[in-house]
Amino acid sequence: MLSSIDKIMYTINMNSDELTNNPYWQITLLASRIKHDIASVAEQHSITPSQMQALLLLQPKTQIPMNQLSCMISCDASYITGIVDKLSHLGYIQRQESSIDRRIKTIELTKAGVAFRQKLIANYYRYYKTQSLLGKVDMPPIESLSRIVKQMDAEQ
Repeated sequence: MLSSIDKIMYTINMNSDELTNNPYWQITLLASRIKHDIASVAEQHSITPSQMQALLLLQPKTQIPMNQLSCMISCDASYITGIVDKLSHLGYIQRQESSIDRRIKTIELTKAGVAFRQKLIANYYRYYKTQSLLGKVDMPPIESLSRIVKQMDAEQ
């Protein structure tokens, strides 16, 4: 049975002949599916997709400025404050003033946050293997896509 996002994507594909074979459009559709997958896993853990994305992007034992996290998840600085407040309230991250500039707030995973992040990663992989349409794709194309993403990151 198709999920609502799959039905929408299918309808868009069927009604957009000029987009159907466009590889950039197909990558956009893939990104939409991945957002849906993140939302599904986040919902299982009673957090928002943005909160999950923040937890996955934060590296253990690494402090980053809140505005850097805001850029990483492409959201407004005022929105990142709400994400950080909630994750801090749950005990997954701690916020503190930067030792260099007290106007800058940095965030870091707590021990509970590191453990929860590991649980999210494990459940995310499990979701892909069992429920995501992407999990049904053979590994060579996925590995090729992964290499492309790494190359793009290296060129930034």
